[in-house]
Amino acid sequence: MQRSNQAVVTVATSDYAHRLDYTFTSFAKNPFLTLHAFILGDRLPEKRLPEIIYHLEKPDPAYQHPMRDAYYRRMLFIDQLEEEFVLVVDNSDVLCLQPIPELPKLLRGAALAACVEHRGSRYI
Repeated sequence: MQRSNQAVVTVATSDYAHRLDYTFTSFAKNPFLTLHAFILGDRLPEKRLPEIIYHLEKPDPAYQHPMRDAYYRRMLFIDQLEEEFVLVVDNSDVLCLQPIPELPKLLRGAALAACVEHRGSRYI
């Protein structure tokens, strides 16, 4: 089987690293996606899921808060992967409810796409 060059990535800390089975694995319904979870902490979660490739990263105190660390560094972590297309999602409140098109098709030639969450979209 040929390796996918498309991935979905999340960054999780503390308790959220143990809850990826409720949210993040929902993206496994897309067979072209490789699931990568970057865990900020001292160790990987004891319960690891076979659908996910785990990466352990030490927290960076320069960001002053675990959420800031996760939000800002997640864009840096994707450079560690050998993936051509990457979908970055939140670790706790994003579900893939139905199969999605392959990422190059979603991008339609663009280099980057974004979707804001919560009420931020009202300004677009």
